[in-house]
Amino acid sequence: MKLIDHFTNPAVMAKTHLYLSLMWLLLIPPSALWWKDSVPYLVFISVYAVIMGHISSWQAARVEQRPDEDDDVAEVNKAICELKELIEERLGGAK
Repeated sequence: MKLIDHFTNPAVMAKTHLYLSLMWLLLIPPSALWWKDSVPYLVFISVYAVIMGHISSWQAARVEQRPDEDDDVAEVNKAICELKELIEERLGGAK
């Protein structure tokens, strides 16, 4: 399994975001008490925010691409429309 496949797996990404969220929650007290004047910590948080913003945008772009690649949805939609028309014809003829 490629490394990129591992990190693009939705279950892995969900767990990763959960663990990172918990880590940031645990870092709130030390950040507020001891590291509030730390320039390296501020740089770290800024770089982390930029990286996570780009990863989030990349994930959103991947999700947006999926419906275009999925031809089954168009086929199912067409079949539903045809079935709806057939039902309307049958019900309209019965009246």
